[in-house]
Amino acid sequence: MSCIECESDRIININAKVSDLFILKYNKKEHDGYVPHDIGLGGGDNLEFDLCLECGQVQDDFPVSEPEFSDEDEDEDDEDSDNEDFEEEE
Repeated sequence: MSCIECESDRIININAKVSDLFILKYNKKEHDGYVPHDIGLGGGDNLEFDLCLECGQVQDDFPVSEPEFSDEDEDEDDEDSDNEDFEEEE
């Protein structure tokens, strides 16, 4: 695999199990819960992406559409998830 930006072969894969401890801030909103599946960084319990060590470019198909955090992103057996909750930042 080579970098989509600089063509370097110095690519690492990052995979972290964050469960429902993921926090995202976007457009003065905050999401607290599972990793959304539509932002190009994994989804559900896992944050996963490839990163170029030469230029710092995240390796994925970008741009992505506006993130939508909905019930579809939650694990169906987790009734206590806050995935759909968005709070305005002050």
